[in-house]
Amino acid sequence: MLETYARREAVVIVAVTVADGRVGHGLGRAETVAVADVRDGKVQDWTEVDVHWGALHDIGSEGEHHARIVRFFREHHIERVVAGGAAALLGIVVTTVLFAAGVGVGSAIGGLASGDAMVGCAALGLYAAAIVGIGVAVGGLWRTSLAAEVASLAVVATYLLDLVAPPLKLPDWVHQLALTVHFGQPMVGEWDMVGVVASLAIAVGGILLGAWGMRRRDVD
Repeated sequence: MLETYARREAVVIVAVTVADGRVGHGLGRAETVAVADVRDGKVQDWTEVDVHWGALHDIGSEGEHHARIVRFFREHHIERVVAGGAAALLGIVVTTVLFAAGVGVGSAIGGLASGDAMVGCAALGLYAAAIVGIGVAVGGLWRTSLAAEVASLAVVATYLLDLVAPPLKLPDWVHQLALTVHFGQPMVGEWDMVGVVASLAIAVGGILLGAWGMRRRDVD
């Protein structure tokens, strides 16, 4: 995993977030960060430091917290960082695959065809990816502490629009704001590509916006 961070330099100092024996978690609220000395693509030294950034996150302003992290990087001569981000998308893929497998097993037991239903499960993954994109964008452009809340609000808003717009006879454009109405009926093989394209655009665009926002806030 760390070998890719030493392709050009012979020696690279890498900061790796650590939690519960696993690496690659979120950086801003990390409690422990490992400082790895990577030489010629191999880890030569690994020192874990208790930084307690989770406990310190809401003490002072956001700028003060960012400065706290930057000071740590400068003191330890950090050149690369391995932190979370892609883990959410990986979790979506795994969950979607497991869900599809469950549908397939259930259909097989009942003697029913499961091809369209299993493929249709991808709609859940696409929708979840779009929500992750919204969360990453909020975290990068605004505050990471609000990313989960805003993403949750997006889910609730979509659900309510799809649920109440038709019975309340709201204008059709209001109902169309719900992303979930643009997938068609994927569980029976009837797809609406508008939802697919929109979900991918929100997911990719949100991640790119979040990355740009974080770079914009970096301290040189």
